[in-house]
Amino acid sequence: MSQRRFWLVVALCLAALLALVGWLQAGRYRTFPLYSSTIAVTASGTVVEVGTAVEAGGQDRLIDGTRVLDQPGAEVQAARQRAWLDAGTVPAIPELGDSTMVRDALLDLHVLSSDHDVAVAGWGGPWHYVWPRDSALVAAALARTGHQADAIEVITFLQRMQPDDGIFEARYRADGSGAPDDRGRQLDGLGWALWGARQVADTLSPDLRSRF
Repeated sequence: MSQRRFWLVVALCLAALLALVGWLQAGRYRTFPLYSSTIAVTASGTVVEVGTAVEAGGQDRLIDGTRVLDQPGAEVQAARQRAWLDAGTVPAIPELGDSTMVRDALLDLHVLSSDHDVAVAGWGGPWHYVWPRDSALVAAALARTGHQADAIEVITFLQRMQPDDGIFEARYRADGSGAPDDRGRQLDGLGWALWGARQVADTLSPDLRSRF
């Protein structure tokens, strides 16, 4: 093979290799549509995903400042959510500007706790359970925003679920009936529960902390 032909073959191989790498990278970083939905309370107090509510004849619109579907008779539920927010604080984060992200996050936690006073990770499918890790963060958020009673409910739930050896299951049913499957125990749950309890305790008055 002549030297010229040799370098031509090398160049073609490099070009093919670069094309292959580019194709793989393009596949790796492909853009997928983001699945986004929210949960809301109907006029009757039922928690639904907004998409489900639309299919059932509801309206794909929330009452401003709430997680309540804008439908006849829903103002009572909206007033309850506003009263809950007003009982605590909505921290102002300068970097977020006029964003309602913090308020919306608090309302999401409130609605996710609707059934059993402890927030599930998500309303549908395999996420409708309580993880100790998630619960610790929820308790901290609630305590720091003035919702101490709700935060104590979360820590109390973990206390009820904790076995004698202290090691939590990966997740629990929100009604307190135990683990939903044999997924197995996770060692980090204990650390998170202790951290969450400390976060809540730090926001309580000395008298309330002694009872907590």
